[in-house]
Parts: sequence; C-alpha cells; structure tokens
Amino acid sequence: MEVFFSLPTELQKHTLTFLEPSDLDYLFSLQNLQPLSETSNAEFLKIQHLALTAKYYDRQVILSNNAQLASISFSELDYLLEHNISICPAEITVAFFDFTNYQQTLAFTSFLFQRYLGVLQCFTRNFNIRLILVENVALENDFLKSIFQPLCMAHLNVRFTIKYAPGIKLNSPKRRGNELELGMAEFLSVNSEIAVESLLLHLFNSNNLLKHFVEDNGCFCCQGLRVLNLSYNHLTDMHLATVRFPDGLEQLNLSNNLLQNLTKHSFIYENLTSLRSLDLSNNNLMSLTLPVSNTHQSYKLKQVNLSGNLLASYEFLDESRLFQNVAELDLSRNLLEVLTPFPASVRVLDLTGNYFTFPTESLVKAFPPRLETLKVSGFISRTNDTSSTVLNLTTALLEGGLTPELKELYICGTLACDLL
Repeated sequence: MEVFFSLPTELQKHTLTFLEPSDLDYLFSLQNLQPLSETSNAEFLKIQHLALTAKYYDRQVILSNNAQLASISFSELDYLLEHNISICPAEITVAFFDFTNYQQTLAFTSFLFQRYLGVLQCFTRNFNIRLILVENVALENDFLKSIFQPLCMAHLNVRFTIKYAPGIKLNSPKRRGNELELGMAEFLSVNSEIAVESLLLHLFNSNNLLKHFVEDNGCFCCQGLRVLNLSYNHLTDMHLATVRFPDGLEQLNLSNNLLQNLTKHSFIYENLTSLRSLDLSNNNLMSLTLPVSNTHQSYKLKQVNLSGNLLASYEFLDESRLFQNVAELDLSRNLLEVLTPFPASVRVLDLTGNYFTFPTESLVKAFPPRLETLKVSGFISRTNDTSSTVLNLTTALLEGGLTPELKELYICGTLACDLL
C-alpha cells in the first residue's frame, strides 16, 4: 500500500480502475462517505475521492426509485456535487419501477431531473431509460412525457425501453434474495435497448400501445423520433388506421403483426417524407393500395421488406409515389407467379420462395436496368435433375436481359410435389 500512496495521482487513479466496486468500498471505506461527511486525514480523503471516481469509471451507473435496483444513491450524488467530483461512467441507467402508482413515480422523476440532470449530463452523454411496469394497466401520456421531455436534447444519446413484468412484487416473502437479484439483472438486460430517437414498444396488446399514437393525442413527445419498432403487437388494419406517425420518422418496423390490406385509410403515410426503411414482413398482407394525393410529393423510402406475406402481385410499387425511390426490395416468401417490370430504382431484389416459372418472355423487360443483386428460386420436380434445372434457370436469367450492372446472382431450387 505504501508503494501505491507514493505513486503520482494519475497513476493512482488509473490503478484504482482495475479494482471491483466492492473492493473499492471495502479498502477505502467509501460507504462512510455517505451521507455527507468529512475526515480529518486530508491525504486519505483525496485517495477516497479517487476511489469513488474509479468505482464508476466506464461502468453502468444505475439510478432508481427502488433501492434494490440502484447502484448509486442521491446522497452519493450529493456528495459528488458537494466536493466537485466528476465520474466517467460508460452510461447512466435510470430504472423506473412502477406499480401503477404514477404519482409516486412522477414525483421521483421530477426530483431526479430537476436536481441532478445537469450534473449527470456532465458525467456522460449516454443514458439508458428503463420503465418497468408490473400491472397490465394502460400507460398515461403525461406520465411518459415526464420521462421523455427532459431528455430530448440533441447532444444526448438516450435509449428507452418499456418492460412489463406482471405479478412481480419486490417485497414478497415467497421470493428469496438470490431470486430477486436475478430478476433485477434481467430487468436491466441490454437485449432490447433502443434510443430516445428510437422507440421499441412491445406491450400487452395493441390497445395499450395505440393509446400513445392515436389521432386525438398524437405521438407523445415524438418530434425527434426517428426509429419506431411496433412489431409483435397484434396490430390489425383497424388498429393501424388510428395511428398517426411523427413526420420525421426514418425507420418503421410493422413486422410480425396481423395486417392484411394496407390502404390510405388503414395506413396514414403521406406525411412520412423522411421515411427510409419500411418493414412489413411476416404479416398477412394480400394487397397494398397507397396512392399519394399530392402528385408533387417526394419520398426517400429506400428499403422495403414485404417478405412472408400473401401478395400475388406487386403492381402497387408503380402505383404509389411512396415507392418511387426504393433501392432494396424483399418480396421473398409470397404468392407471386407472374413476373412484371420492377421500378427502375431497384438495385437489390429478393424473389426467393415464390411461384415464378422460368424461362419467360417477360424476363427482358422485368428486371431494372441497374440491378446489382438478384435472388431467385425455381421449382424443381422430384423427377427432374436438380443441377440441370438450376442451370437452365441461370441460363434463362443471364440470357433474359440481366444488365452488366449485376454484381451478385443467387439462385436456389425449391422442391415441388408432382401434381396428380
């Protein structure tokens, strides 16, 4: 220890970062610094402050209205403020644990942001907000706004996740300590992190979810929302018709829902002029009828995923200005049989898992002139030779008008049962 105390301050600080927080607490009595206290030994106090800084260096710091979740307390934050100590955590996680007692959580949120947000921003730009709910009760917009609004700053990197944990009771006598600790770790897992510019909502049902996006209320504090993932929410056409998406949205994921027919009435999209990626995969889509009333409206949509649906044609691509600039198009695993021309803007095209028959006279005019990547599949009868079938399909494609722009060609065979 004498050698350590003889080191320069920077080396002491660096050395301490290799110790675990529990070791730092034990070796330097950091718990005795809480609440605010002084020690008569100025040199040791200096080392304690270095240890306190090292305790949180490049780590996840957790603030919470539940003591079992928190790794740093308000009293410790007060101490940092009092002594002008700056820590450098990798990120600050704020875990709001709520038993539908919104008033209590609102009070905690207000106190936290009003008193400490300024200094927390000086510590790090990375915030991870976790809202953990244990009752199946629809959220209130005002409640969510209280969490979103203070963090809507351009210089902050904020991730936001809503997690439901129905039935959890922290003080239940049936829960042993180690089980509770494991549960808390699961609540703070990083598997479903998203940004404040990006929102992932997997709620109990679509009615809870849509409460925050319906026309009457508008999207709660969504002016800066760029990425929205509403997959796996049992959304139907009727549900989707009530959603009003924020104008600045760039990525929208509606995959793995129950959508069947998208129209201008069931999908309010004309304001989405900044949208670049649209994922509609794994629904029950049979048609898309999406005309744009403003003929001068221009869209930036580049990526469209329609795989895993029930589409029998793709004429909608030419009928809507929404798809005028699509460059990457996935139509795999649909019910397509007839090959018709694709938009000239398409560069990457996936048609695997459909029912096209090759060769066909339409090959020459079907594929875009600047196509770079093509994925197709042909049906192989049990009585046919697989290699010759794939070879014939390859020959038909290469002789059928694929341009020199093509860089990648993927061809696979799909086994088909003989028709009786």
